[in-house]
Amino acid sequence: MLNNNVKKYMVKLAKPIASFDFKDAFDTFNGKGKALQLINEGFDVIIVSQLNESARGYVESVIKRTGIPVSKIYFTNGQDKWNTLIKIPGVRRHYDSNQNQLDKIKKYLPSIQTIKT
Repeated sequence: MLNNNVKKYMVKLAKPIASFDFKDAFDTFNGKGKALQLINEGFDVIIVSQLNESARGYVESVIKRTGIPVSKIYFTNGQDKWNTLIKIPGVRRHYDSNQNQLDKIKKYLPSIQTIKT
């Protein structure tokens, strides 16, 4: 098991991560464009959605067309997104259309920049 110092060093070496909500954020024309721009700037892009796992087939079909690996999709099954984001080291930004979720991320994870879509 890795100690905390090693984990912190690994996070520094990793690419920064930008997360997108799927609905009304990533799945829009502007959202996909922003995600591709961030990838070109050196970010890893992940999807963190409040949708239930049962929506995986549809979400994957949209994500596959962008070239983002489907392994980078996280479903919260209706739970607040900050509960998932806290478990993913390296997230620097989160794009979302839901102001309530953005407010909770700001409150519980102030190091993550929140961007309203």
